[in-house]
Amino acid sequence: MKVYYATTNKAKVMSLEQALTPHGIAVIHENIALDEPRSNSVYTIVSNKVRQAFEKIKKPVVALDAEFSIKALNGFPGTFVNHTLDTIGTKGLLKLMQCRKHRDCMFIQSLAYTDELMFPDLICFNALIKGVMAKKEYGNKKPWLWSRLGFIFIPEDHTKTLAEMTQEEYYYWKTNSQNEQYYTNAFANWFVKRQKQ
Repeated sequence: MKVYYATTNKAKVMSLEQALTPHGIAVIHENIALDEPRSNSVYTIVSNKVRQAFEKIKKPVVALDAEFSIKALNGFPGTFVNHTLDTIGTKGLLKLMQCRKHRDCMFIQSLAYTDELMFPDLICFNALIKGVMAKKEYGNKKPWLWSRLGFIFIPEDHTKTLAEMTQEEYYYWKTNSQNEQYYTNAFANWFVKRQKQ
């Protein structure tokens, strides 16, 4: 079984491969750029992306999008996280959080899938990943980290940023994080069952 992943971000592919390979699902990297509509809804963005991808490749395909919400900043930057990272960067986010006592933040990830039988309909699998923002950048660039936010995001019940973790620690966190595991396993179980129908 195989599914195509429409993204220009190789680290996203590595992350999904780690989750789906144990289920017997091969992830094929489809290196294509997709237009992203301006929207406050991650569901709207990822739905648009996966439909674009299917129209281009005509194969079973997934796309991922995420928002990053900082509680003390009223949910900023939300779905505009890439624009924020390209402008003020992680250092700008840290500056906005100076002297803030409460540093709660979270990712909302949405994985969308469609194929020739479903299109233009699709299905989404979601994860809410809680954590706190570090007070400065920690760690090093890693090939499996798909966002610069990994330098400042400390997952719930952990003391290291994602960028500080070794590969083993990172994959252990992903495998044992209830929400992370749920949405990838939910997709994998659904996809396997669908292929057998």
